[in-house]
Amino acid sequence: MEAVGQLSGGLAHDFNNILGIIGGNLEMLRPMVADKEKAVRRIETALRNVERAAKLTRRLLNFSRQQPQPNAPVSVNEIIAGMSELLEKSLTINIAVDLHLDEKVCMTKIDAGDFEDVMINLALNARDAMPQGGRIVIETENVQLDEAYVAVNPDTATGPYVRISVSDTGTGMSKETAERIFEPFFTTKPASAGTGLGLSMVYGFVKRSRGHIKVYSEPGQGTTFRIYLPCAPSGEGVELRQGSFETGLQTGSETILVVDDEAELLEIASEQLRQAGYKVVTAGNAEDALKLIDEDASIDLLFSDLVLSFGMNGYELAKEAVRRKPGLRYLLTSGYTQNLLNAKHDGAKPVYFLPKPYSPVELARHIRQALDKPELQS
Repeated sequence: MEAVGQLSGGLAHDFNNILGIIGGNLEMLRPMVADKEKAVRRIETALRNVERAAKLTRRLLNFSRQQPQPNAPVSVNEIIAGMSELLEKSLTINIAVDLHLDEKVCMTKIDAGDFEDVMINLALNARDAMPQGGRIVIETENVQLDEAYVAVNPDTATGPYVRISVSDTGTGMSKETAERIFEPFFTTKPASAGTGLGLSMVYGFVKRSRGHIKVYSEPGQGTTFRIYLPCAPSGEGVELRQGSFETGLQTGSETILVVDDEAELLEIASEQLRQAGYKVVTAGNAEDALKLIDEDASIDLLFSDLVLSFGMNGYELAKEAVRRKPGLRYLLTSGYTQNLLNAKHDGAKPVYFLPKPYSPVELARHIRQALDKPELQS
């Protein structure tokens, strides 16, 4: 994407020069034909389209500007809260916006105006995915990216971040589409409905801010964008609150049943739990999971993805598992946020929930909490 950004920037710069020549000549030509109404209309139409093209090139230049800019620490919560009315006005009346802003999030050094543009672009993208209406959920929280996370996401660095999640209950997209959405000019919309530059601008902002962005989506299930922005160092207008981040690995010896239809994710979660001391059994779908629950009395906790390809989903699996084995604890996980899932399922929510992607520390902490706290109600 960096190479694409450099190419886009070079093209945009040259194209702007060409537009300047075209626009300048049209401006000089207009007074020469002031007495010819049809000619003036043609010139004005051409000038409007020159300006339209200039706006596109400005967005390309913004995408290509990858170097971090000197910025003062700002609060993403204040920016989001301050533009909530603007967000609502940018959407249709049948789309609701929910804000879940953690008051403990750290400050981050970004361009506030660019961040507002990012939020508008993500909101408009969500709007277009919900032609019949729906819900957008915007959340903020502090997270700690560790070495294990960076190992599989080499475009980021370890340390404390503020995570901004923008989720919708829309149509979702395929894995193939999700892999291309940040490319300039890539769009699944009709030619008249978009330029394909909105999400590339989002990507450019994140990279300029030394951040990281992930997208999680499945057809028919909605989409979640997660933006990670580095916390401003202590002493630069912010004090990181003690207890906002946790780095110690909590351990245990219980038996965990891990369920995921993605073989690689199943293997990673299983290995992380084994390293934390747990015994692990695995299943790739709900049917196999229930067989294991019936056959293996030692299982203490069910750890399942919410979206499973075949048969029951995670909610249904947990409910049936507890019915068959009263007292069984469970922890559900998903690339979607819990607040979005609450909205999609009318409040039918898991008591213990872990959003993807998660670090080994986060997984171990949530597993320990689910095991140690009062019995879950399905």
